[in-house]
Amino acid sequence: MKKITNTLSIPQLVTIGFIFVGVSVAWLILGGTLSDRHTSASSKAKQSVTGHWGPSHSQAHPSVWYLPDNPEDLRRQLPPASGRVDVNLTYEPVKKGLTSSRTFMAKFDATYQITNTTESAKTLNITFPLPSEDTSYTDFIWELDGKTDENLMPEYGEIKKTVMLDAGETVPLKVSYTSRGMDFWEYRLGNAERIRNFLLSMETNFEDIDFLTGSSSPTSRRESENGGWQLTWDYPDVIRPQDIGMDMPTIVDPAPVAAKISFFAPIPLAFFFAILIIFGILRGITLHPMHYIFLAGGFFAFHLLFAYMVDHLPLHVAFALASLVSLGLVGSYVR
Repeated sequence: MKKITNTLSIPQLVTIGFIFVGVSVAWLILGGTLSDRHTSASSKAKQSVTGHWGPSHSQAHPSVWYLPDNPEDLRRQLPPASGRVDVNLTYEPVKKGLTSSRTFMAKFDATYQITNTTESAKTLNITFPLPSEDTSYTDFIWELDGKTDENLMPEYGEIKKTVMLDAGETVPLKVSYTSRGMDFWEYRLGNAERIRNFLLSMETNFEDIDFLTGSSSPTSRRESENGGWQLTWDYPDVIRPQDIGMDMPTIVDPAPVAAKISFFAPIPLAFFFAILIIFGILRGITLHPMHYIFLAGGFFAFHLLFAYMVDHLPLHVAFALASLVSLGLVGSYVR
């Protein structure tokens, strides 16, 4: 067996260890800088976009109630006899600085049947909550019993109206509007203990659908012609129905990706140094610690270039260019 005489000395191994630690600290500093910059930019961008587009939308089911003849009794709920809701969600992400926001436009159109199921004439109080108090609503229409009220104004984010109905009488309520929001849209049914003859139809222009946690899945779905989905929630008679919610598609921001790659960079460098040391011992080739500095610099060049280019180029393009430069530096130097 051939005896290996050309090996690394203990001081050289310690020096290589210091080089590895120094480069690792540089990677941690780079990753921390990217994370802090993204957090600061994301917070400012979200505040700015929210001010222009509005926050997330949470549309509640309308409530109908009346006061009983006995004044000592509490008011009694009288839910709509039926409801048909059509909502169209158009995903329009907005890029602000280094971050992208999951903004959308919602077109809401609903028809409810308000029925006096008691045995006497009642004055019914109708409350229709709006999704958010910090959102603008265009093309708003409120039509009760075929009569459009153009002077309605919300009070604390709710539209309130009263109607006098005879026993067994039914009137339709139509509500429609167009609004803009971000992150998610939901229809809350939590205030309804039991719901009958309710159907919600949702059309999206995006294929990557994700339902909010705690919400129900649609009873039917099919792909639409615009590349999205046509979703339907059909509730003929449901006790304690779950809410209906759609989360906007996830956007991969480049800064967090670059930060995570930087944080995990010392692991492949440690394997690379170990392989160089092992092969050097087996083949009797000793690399000076200065060589390890240049090789570590070749590794670090990828993360430095990638962190700079992701702000100006698409994520995959920046990754490919930084990889080619780093491979060229390390490969040519090893050769």
